[in-house]
Amino acid sequence: MGTAVLTGVLLLVVMAPAALASSVPDGVKRSYYPSGAIRQEQSYKLNALDGDVTSYYENGALQSVVHYVAGKRDGLFKTYYATGIVETEGSYRNNEKQGALKQYTLAGLLAREENYEKGVLTGEGRTFYPGGALLKQMYYVNAVLQGGTVEYFEDGRVKAVATYRDGALVSSKDFEQVPQDMMSQKPAVKPAPKAAVKPLPTPGVKAAPAPEVKADTNVQVNAEVMNK
Repeated sequence: MGTAVLTGVLLLVVMAPAALASSVPDGVKRSYYPSGAIRQEQSYKLNALDGDVTSYYENGALQSVVHYVAGKRDGLFKTYYATGIVETEGSYRNNEKQGALKQYTLAGLLAREENYEKGVLTGEGRTFYPGGALLKQMYYVNAVLQGGTVEYFEDGRVKAVATYRDGALVSSKDFEQVPQDMMSQKPAVKPAPKAAVKPLPTPGVKAAPAPEVKADTNVQVNAEVMNK
C-alpha cells in the first residue's frame, strides 16, 4: 500500500540532487512544479544534503519530510497522504532503515508495523484490520518468516496459527468462526424446583387447640344393638 508510494518519494529525494551542479552553496535550495507551486526544499551543508528535505503536493500539502546528515538519510522521516494524514513514519541510520516502520490508513489508523535492523526486516511484524483491530502477528529473521504466526478474527479471537522455518511453512491450523447469532445466545437455565416450606410458629402466640370430636350417640346405640 504505502510502500510503493514511499519508495517513489524517497527515490525522488535521492535522485534529484544528482542532477544539480557539483557545487551547491550552503542553505536551502527549492524546486518547483511547472505550475509554479513549490515541489521540494533541500537543505545543504558543505556541498551535501544536511537537514530536512521536504516535498509537497502540487496543491501545497505536505508530502514527505526526510532528514539527512552529510548526504545520507539519518533520523526520522514521514510521508503524508494528500489529505494531510500521516501515511508512513520511521527512521534511518546511515542511509538504512532502522527501528519501527509504521503505515497508516487514510483514516489515520495503524495498518502495518514492522521492525528493521540495518535495513533488514527483522523481529515482530503486525498488520491490522481497516477498523484498527489486530489482524496478524508474525516474526521475521533476515527478512524471512521464522517461528509462529497468529491470525485473528476482527473480534479478537484466534482465526489461524502457523509455524515457519526459514520462510517455509511447517505447520498450520485453522479455527472455525462461531456465527455471531450463536455467540449472542445464552443457554436456557431451568429454575430449580421450590421446596415445600412449613410455616413457622409465631413467637408468643399459642397454637389453637385441635377441635374436640364427639362421637355420634346414634352410631354408638346402633353398634350396641348389633352386638346383642
